[in-house]
Amino acid sequence: MHIVTDRGADLATHSPSGAELVFAPLTITLDESTFTSGIDIEPEEFYKALDHTDAFPTTSQPAPGDFARIYADAAKSGKEILSIHISSGLSGTVNAARVGAEASA
Repeated sequence: MHIVTDRGADLATHSPSGAELVFAPLTITLDESTFTSGIDIEPEEFYKALDHTDAFPTTSQPAPGDFARIYADAAKSGKEILSIHISSGLSGTVNAARVGAEASA
């Protein structure tokens, strides 16, 4: 099984159940600098940066294209895909994931 979520979940990169965890990147803005989670900045670096600023970070949802790529790659394995995201009332991530899923089908 592939479990798809975004970097906002802040989970370990591996699952004890043997499921493959796949993370869609978030865009993070902190102190007027913009990063792509898991690419430009890792969680440890992000938390260290938070310790050295009074600024409040903001995030932007993953793009539908990120989800389309992730779902298409995961589907090649023939395993089930479970996609877990924050509530649609709090973020547009679920909608981006739906659009990405439709694009990858």
